[in-house]
Amino acid sequence: MTDKERPIRVTVLAWIWILIGLATIVNGTKSFVTTMRLAEFLATQDDPEAINTVLDLVGPFLTPPLELAILLMIGVCVIIFGVGMLRLRPWARFLAEITAWIFVFNTASNGMLQAVSFIRLTSQFDDGAGGDVLSFLQVFLVVGVIMRIGIAIVLLCFVRSRKVKDAFSIQPMAAADLER
Repeated sequence: MTDKERPIRVTVLAWIWILIGLATIVNGTKSFVTTMRLAEFLATQDDPEAINTVLDLVGPFLTPPLELAILLMIGVCVIIFGVGMLRLRPWARFLAEITAWIFVFNTASNGMLQAVSFIRLTSQFDDGAGGDVLSFLQVFLVVGVIMRIGIAIVLLCFVRSRKVKDAFSIQPMAAADLER
């Protein structure tokens, strides 16, 4: 199959993966820089109770160096197989499907863990004042998690669709090609 024969669905899917890889790199780096800035700020604080409160509040959202290295590696790999999908490499579709499954389970587990942690933590601070704001943030976070899970499932269905699978199938060679 040449580039002209590549289905639009495959092109869109490949570019989605490339953008996900770029977003993973950018967001991981941004989160790591924020983590380092927070660490510098907390190092100047004298109140251990305040430091623990801040860490309890933002702890699940921090990015340590090892996690950054993993995110960078994942981002680069996703970009590579996104480009492989543009070139209709069968290994790229296989990796896209594996990654889509991981994306579904990771989004569901990590997202729900963050939502539950946030809801549990914010319920400790609910003294009546600002309860509406906290309730809104809790609902907003849960809805965001549900939307990310939905996007992950749609991406998985997209990768597993018949048109995408057919685009990556190895075409049998014609008898005339074998004679050459």
